[in-house]
Amino acid sequence: MKPSGVGEVLAQRANRRAIFPLITLLILSCAGRSVKENLVSQIIPENPSERARYIIANPAASFTADTRYSAKVREALADKDQEKTQYYLIQLLAEETEPHMRLEASLLLADIYYLKRRYEDAFQLYTRVLPFLDGYLPVAEEDYTKAILRLAEISLFNRKDEELAQEYYSKLNSNALAHIDNERGKYLERKLLLKEISPALLGLSDNNISAIEVDGDDLWVGTWNGGLARYSLSNKETRVFSDGGKSLTPNSVRSIEITPDRVWIGSYQELRVYSKVDSSWKIIPEFSAANSTRIETIKAIDDTLYIGTLGRGLWRLRNNSWERLNSGPLPGDFINCLENIGSLLYIGTMNLGVVLLDIEPIETGSETGSFSTFDRINPGVEARNITMLLSQGMDTLWIGTYGKGLYNWQEKSNKLVHYCKSSGQIADDWVLSGVKTERALYFGTFGGGISFIFLNSSSKWQRIGLNQGLPSLDISVLAYLPSPVGSLFAGTLGGGVVELNEALLNEN
Repeated sequence: MKPSGVGEVLAQRANRRAIFPLITLLILSCAGRSVKENLVSQIIPENPSERARYIIANPAASFTADTRYSAKVREALADKDQEKTQYYLIQLLAEETEPHMRLEASLLLADIYYLKRRYEDAFQLYTRVLPFLDGYLPVAEEDYTKAILRLAEISLFNRKDEELAQEYYSKLNSNALAHIDNERGKYLERKLLLKEISPALLGLSDNNISAIEVDGDDLWVGTWNGGLARYSLSNKETRVFSDGGKSLTPNSVRSIEITPDRVWIGSYQELRVYSKVDSSWKIIPEFSAANSTRIETIKAIDDTLYIGTLGRGLWRLRNNSWERLNSGPLPGDFINCLENIGSLLYIGTMNLGVVLLDIEPIETGSETGSFSTFDRINPGVEARNITMLLSQGMDTLWIGTYGKGLYNWQEKSNKLVHYCKSSGQIADDWVLSGVKTERALYFGTFGGGISFIFLNSSSKWQRIGLNQGLPSLDISVLAYLPSPVGSLFAGTLGGGVVELNEALLNEN
């Protein structure tokens, strides 16, 4: 059984961390590999696939040509004498001009240097043959993957060049990586794909993240019981709002919404607004003190602000005037999330499913538009507790539920597709958050990490979990900073904030 609310989540949470060692691979022991096809037809053997497999299964067969040192290399390989193999490979490279033999000799010598921890020598050799590995000569795909992986590893750990390591790692094919150097690849992935932004770095006392919003170079981070921080992504400086007239109290932040000149902060006690002009805070009396309100979600649409509360329903701020929006039982008193597509405001409730509000009459100055239930359009969403709404263009709405999985609804066709854990598409049926980036759709779950699918392909659902470096599998919030940075930020329950380098995710 899942906890019934966030209070139980926090009461039961535990930091789940995994330690994955870096495993050293043995050389010359890999038979039956697939082949990276040669792109230059005139130098491809008649049957490159069979030739490559034979070379790998029989290392000495790589040097069958009758040259001065090829026989010596074959003998040293047969004797498994690493020192002699190294010596004769160096001599062979000094005289040999045939491209295939030079490539094979260079890869073997680079492997030897790597295993002897002569990392800079190995790096130079792998780098020298990289243009050939990138398509000019036939090479076993596992050899290609191993070379690129080692270039990334040496760049990161020995050369301390994270940008170069990411460049090499982005060349890797995830399918090939699954069969070679798996633990080393996963270790690198955790180092390069995800970066933890710890509560200590943010200056916060709580690693249970409740809200994240990106505002240019600033990352606004709210916690369940540790306050609010504004973190500069470029200079890594933090401003913590805790005490005083220009600071934020109380500490329990639930929602953040950025507008051009303000930052709206909803908590479980009140609503506050921060002025970017003079860096001052203002309490909104309609939701504070005697009117204390649990603010669950905030949505700005043009010059209008919508507030979803737990207990006081849906509110609107327009022309400096607050008004509660309701018609009979709709949209109810408990609002979890809001999303806007065109003239409709989609309202995710805790007990009434999805409710729709036509906001066009409101925005044109007439009376409140009409409410309707999503069930009247499509009764296929069984869940009543809606925890996430995410638009994808003007025709598609994603609906996340608390315990009933994820739905995709296409308005024009009224087609509804259900994704759930039991069918293997998403990692958990408790969907807490979602975000659309330039490449993919990401959904944060309670207990299953992040499930995602790429936009421009028919690829299957993929997951980001503990093995990829997440410090917690409970993803309460997701936010995105567009290119050229292209970073995804995930707020977790128990593990703080992590930044994901989306460019390193492989669509294969």
